[in-house]
Amino acid sequence: MALRSFIVTVDPFSDPVSVMQFVEYKSAVLGWWHHIPGTFIVITELDIKTLTRRLFKIIGENSFFVPEIDLKQADGYLPQAAWDWFKRREREGVASAADAHS
Repeated sequence: MALRSFIVTVDPFSDPVSVMQFVEYKSAVLGWWHHIPGTFIVITELDIKTLTRRLFKIIGENSFFVPEIDLKQADGYLPQAAWDWFKRREREGVASAADAHS
């Protein structure tokens, strides 16, 4: 299966701890990044529908948004560690959960 990158944005009034547990402990999440509150970048082999269904089981009726992204086409103002993670992800093709930043 191909690796895919998604942004998971959760309602700030939902339970971000549950989302953090999802990205840290689910074997389907091969890498993740979290420098902005309520926003996670998730690396997985799951398709968007499966990822969304699994998140819904955790988040429930709280609002969340999951678009697929291309990390090669990213820009903004973030700590250098974030850009290093993106470059490493692009170079290596996958990041481990141990490589995640919060």
